[in-house]
Amino acid sequence: MGAEIVTIGETMVLLYGEDTTAPLRFGERLKLDFAGADSNFAIAMSRLGYRSAWISRLGDEPLGDLVLNAIAREGVDVSRVIRDPTRNTGLYLKHHDATGVTRIQYYRRGSAASNLQPDDLSPDHFRDTRLVHLNGMTFALSESCARTMRRAVELTLDSGAMISLDLNLRLQLWSIESAREAIGPVIQKSSAIFGTEEEFLDYFGVSDIDEALGAAVALGPRIAAAKMGPDGAVSIVFRRELEKGAAREELVQTYRNTFANPYKAAELGYVDEVILPEDTRPQLCRALTMLRNKRQEVPQRKHGNIPL
Repeated sequence: MGAEIVTIGETMVLLYGEDTTAPLRFGERLKLDFAGADSNFAIAMSRLGYRSAWISRLGDEPLGDLVLNAIAREGVDVSRVIRDPTRNTGLYLKHHDATGVTRIQYYRRGSAASNLQPDDLSPDHFRDTRLVHLNGMTFALSESCARTMRRAVELTLDSGAMISLDLNLRLQLWSIESAREAIGPVIQKSSAIFGTEEEFLDYFGVSDIDEALGAAVALGPRIAAAKMGPDGAVSIVFRRELEKGAAREELVQTYRNTFANPYKAAELGYVDEVILPEDTRPQLCRALTMLRNKRQEVPQRKHGNIPL
């Protein structure tokens, strides 16, 4: 059987300092890894028990081997990845500047994945697919990538599968106007749209996240979800404390220590069990099976509440 979940887009080799707090100019040792929103999604779905596939292009060189083998080890189908002998695998550096702010420096122009072509996709790739997850940034890599993504939308809809879209704007690669022009038609055909709070506000040109999410759903998706992180969670969990003037920074740290750590949360009774990613789907299936025939019988009352 084919993949239930398909993702398409670039994964690059990541270099970052061994000391993650030190500026790169100090000559710290670099660690080698890989990163890509699309392959990350495919890996997450594989760990949850779904058959997932990742479609892309990699250089036919050792760095391409590193990326391909690492993703394949996660149980993701990489048989549709094309190896390009004339182009290199993309590369980027993650480092901190003098003020401690995290900076990203890309070396991806002309990369193998930036040469994705519509002919790289076939209807057979989507025969058993239930969901295709797309990434807004891929539209920005090149004109051929944009055409490939539009082809992916066509094939997905023809197969009857759903589309989910991660805005992932990366405005250092293109303008917000170009992003709206490219992504707008895809949003209208998507079942779900995701992004950070900042991305939703930028894309829809508003200052309120609820307004932005409402604008997204009005275009067609049934689900619009903003990733707000600890700061956004604090606005909900500690709303009353904030209204009384509590320091947001302290509450964010409290949230990280208390809620964002699954083992601490389990210790305090906020969660019943810490489940490994690969065990999530079987655990949910077992729980739902147990509840299938459960009924809660509430005895009828002879009298209503009496005033006291």
